[in-house]
Amino acid sequence: MPNQHTFEKFLLKYFFHPFFTSDPVEFRSHLKSAKHVLILCPESYETSAHIATLKKIIKLFPKDTVQLTVPGKAKYNPDIHKLEKELGRPVIFPDAAKDNLLQVSTSEVLKNLKHQPPDVLIDIDAECNLINLFLCKLFPSAVRIGFSKSSSHSFYNMEYNQRAELSYGLNLENFFHFLKSFTC
Repeated sequence: MPNQHTFEKFLLKYFFHPFFTSDPVEFRSHLKSAKHVLILCPESYETSAHIATLKKIIKLFPKDTVQLTVPGKAKYNPDIHKLEKELGRPVIFPDAAKDNLLQVSTSEVLKNLKHQPPDVLIDIDAECNLINLFLCKLFPSAVRIGFSKSSSHSFYNMEYNQRAELSYGLNLENFFHFLKSFTC
């Protein structure tokens, strides 16, 4: 397994093209009027532990506008039915190995998303997940929000600075309040 420094050098060399645009983004109006929101979740075992907070994030947006993705293959994921049942909506799995971008880019599941790209993309993974970062690049959403990570300014146009001393659950709850301040 490559170390973090090698991984970051790989991303910088082959993967980064900043999203600099001349058009300013009005976050509040985009979040309030979103017709399609894509939430990029961490691995399913971590997502399952924070269903209540995830439901609160989903409720910030109009009904039936939110889709969720969880990295990995659905057939190897024991929590898929639990997630779908508790969230009351289908969960999209790119159906690719955890770090296989070729499989992700040719995924049949994601081809449907390419036809109707999300207006708002929210990455709730606090770690640097290659598949979620790739999906941020794949969909040119006007609003891309996520936890601050190494070089995340190349993926998001708004970052949430998590507090290292807090657990992921508390940081996710704080992230919810951060989003809520733009949607209320």
